[in-house]
Amino acid sequence: MAIIFYPAHYLHHVSIVYVSAHPSIPSGQYEEAVRMVLDNAPVNSKDVGLKEAASALILRGMSSIRTNQIDAFVGGLNQKQLDTLMKYIYRGFQKPVDITCPALLTWHEKVWKLSSICRVLTDRQVV
Repeated sequence: MAIIFYPAHYLHHVSIVYVSAHPSIPSGQYEEAVRMVLDNAPVNSKDVGLKEAASALILRGMSSIRTNQIDAFVGGLNQKQLDTLMKYIYRGFQKPVDITCPALLTWHEKVWKLSSICRVLTDRQVV
């Protein structure tokens, strides 16, 4: 069996995915995990595994935040975080694994008011 060494940032994101998947974690932890990924989104990485892990984490976190809490959560984000969140919403529409399309539409409705869709669609840095 070969030992595989991963960069620290990759292991950090993978460990976040594992922790967030555990069902006994309070929902407040999901909000923090989503914020962490938004602040450290692997937009410049070419590592597909890292991007998939970050996407899975953020979509799972979004699905765990209650609908009545979305406005407060989105209101606490800065413009860069909102743009990155919108990118993940669009990515979720491509592969709705842990979150349904109606839930993504709810998120889209809350975020588009504060985020420029044109800026997100023309940005060359993908999540």
